[in-house]
Amino acid sequence: MKNETVAIIGMGMMGSSLGKAIKSRALPYRVLGLGRNSKHLNQAMVLGACDAVTVDLNAGVQEADIVVLCAPVDIIPKMAEQILPSLKKTAIVTDIGSVKSPIVEAVKKVSGESMDFCFIGGHPLCGSEKTGAENLQEDLYKGATVILTPLESTSKESVGKLKNFWQRVGAKVLVMESAVHDILVAQTSHLPHVLSACLVQLVARLQKQDERVKDLLAGSFKDMTRISASDPDQWTEIVKGNEKFVLGALKSYRDLIHHLIQEVEKSSHSQPLWKSHFEKAHSARSELLP
Repeated sequence: MKNETVAIIGMGMMGSSLGKAIKSRALPYRVLGLGRNSKHLNQAMVLGACDAVTVDLNAGVQEADIVVLCAPVDIIPKMAEQILPSLKKTAIVTDIGSVKSPIVEAVKKVSGESMDFCFIGGHPLCGSEKTGAENLQEDLYKGATVILTPLESTSKESVGKLKNFWQRVGAKVLVMESAVHDILVAQTSHLPHVLSACLVQLVARLQKQDERVKDLLAGSFKDMTRISASDPDQWTEIVKGNEKFVLGALKSYRDLIHHLIQEVEKSSHSQPLWKSHFEKAHSARSELLP
């Protein structure tokens, strides 16, 4: 049986990690690495993340059975529009964008309401603050959850095929509507990045008042702010794309903080309040992350 072809457009850390996972598991796919920068593509190939590379996106997708768009949220619809004329009728196009509804709607516009090709939104819930093929992680997708957001018109066969692909690289797959995805990840993924950025800025202001602050940055601060080392441009696009639900998440978080402040300020004996606060969090985290 002939191996199917997977074309990965964008051989950065995420794309190269996917290619490497396919190759290291000896899965029945030929991996093509596509992108604009031949130097980056060649680096991915040297690292064993693909079988061949090309900077010609349209030529590269002609024989592809699965096309994975590994690009910033605002670029993905443009990529889909560019490659659309060159796709096989049976090809499945997916992406790794952290926001789904804006991408799905934009792809609908560039392809026409008929959607005469198969696009299934995808979001692997994994990653790193580091970028570039040199930072690929062979097991990045192992045990990670990948969300798929098919359209109502998408066939069960296509969803099953893409689900099987992600499971083969070690991921767990959930299927849901794109709007539901955006509501949920606003709180579980996007909000933590916004809060981390706020905490870094808060402590940076304090450091300007007292230089000794730098010597006090231990594990808790580092753990909570690691994600602030992520690409600012990337997270600007992600949060902008899901701004409505991110703002809702921020308001919910604000309400929790405001309630805590009010309870402590009006209490003559705050120790039970603090104990309850931390006990609830301890118990909840054990349930959320057993």
